Amino acid sequence: MKPRTTLIAFLLAAMVVTAQAADEDWIAKAWSAWRASESAEPSEHDRLIAWLREAAPLQDAVRDSAPYAYVQTLLDLSIRSNLIVPLDALRPFENEWRAEVLILIARLDPGTPGLEDALFKMREHRESLAEWSAVNNLLFRIGSPRYFSRILGEVPITHEFVLSNSTVQVARCGGGFGCGIGERKLPSGLPQIALYDLSTDPGVLSATIPGPANVTYATSVVEPDGVVTWNHCEIPVNEQLLQSHDLTYLAGMAHIKPEEAYTIFAPSTSIISRDSDEIAHEMASGLETQAQAILRFIKEHYLSLGNLSGMRLSIESKVTDLRTEGQGPLPQPPPTQITIN
Repeated sequence: MKPRTTLIAFLLAAMVVTAQAADEDWIAKAWSAWRASESAEPSEHDRLIAWLREAAPLQDAVRDSAPYAYVQTLLDLSIRSNLIVPLDALRPFENEWRAEVLILIARLDPGTPGLEDALFKMREHRESLAEWSAVNNLLFRIGSPRYFSRILGEVPITHEFVLSNSTVQVARCGGGFGCGIGERKLPSGLPQIALYDLSTDPGVLSATIPGPANVTYATSVVEPDGVVTWNHCEIPVNEQLLQSHDLTYLAGMAHIKPEEAYTIFAPSTSIISRDSDEIAHEMASGLETQAQAILRFIKEHYLSLGNLSGMRLSIESKVTDLRTEGQGPLPQPPPTQITIN
C-alpha cells in the first residue's frame, strides 16, 4: 500500500473511532438522564430541566443521530416524569421536536409570560394538521382577543351558489390523505425511550391537548438496537381544512355549533335556473344577507373578538353550475367587501 493511501486510511479510521466515541458519550448522557428520572428526589428532576437547557445548541442535530437521541431522551423522560418544564427550556426544540414540546407546553399555566407569542410563532407552520390544531387549542385556552381576531382575519369566507334546473341534493367529497408506517434507526444502547406523534380524534374522551379539535398522542418505542417502527401522519393544512378548523374555533368562542358558524361564514344557496338577471339578483341578495349576518356575529361577540375597527373582510363567491339545459351566461359575482366600523 502506498504511503499516501495508508495515511488516508489511517485518518478515516481515526475519524470513525472519534465519531463512535462521541456517540458513546451522548448515549452515556442519556443513561444519566434516565437514572435521574427514576429517582424520587426532586433535585434529580431539576437536573433533567438543567440538562435540557444545556442541550439548546443541539436544536439542529441530525435526525436520529446520537445528539438527537439525547434530546429525545430528555424530552421523553420529562413527559413521562410529569415535569413542568419552563417555556425557555422548550423553545429551542419547537421545530424539530414539535409534538413533544407541545405536550409539555400544555402543562404550563395559560398566563405564562411569552407563551402566547411562542404559540403564534408555532402557528405559522401548517405542515401538520394535528400539531397546528394543538397550537390552536392552547391559544383557545388562553382566550385572548388577539387570537380570535387573527382567526377572523384569516378564515376564508365563502358563499357557494349551486345552479340547477330543479331542486337537487348535491353530494360533496373532500380530498384524501394517507398515513405511513416506516422504520427509523437511532443509535443502539439507549435507555428505553419513545417517539411521539400527535393526532386529532373528535371522539377521544381524554385528550392530551383538549379544545374544539381534541388532540391526543401515540408513542413508538425505540428497541434496544435503535430500530423503531414509526407510525406518522403528516396532513398539511390546506385552504379547505383552514376554513373548517377556523370556523370550529370561532364557533367555540361564540358557544354555538360549528354548523351554525358555517351558515354564517360558508353558506351554500341553491338557485333554480332562470334568466341571468334573476340569478344575479338572487346572488346579490344572498351575499348581502351573509354580510349582515357576519356583522351581527361580530357585534354580538365583540368582547371576545376585541377591537376590530377598520378590519376588512371579503366574501368569495363560488358558482357550481349543474344545469343540463337552457343554460345562459354564468354570473360571476365579484368579492363582497365588508368593513367593520
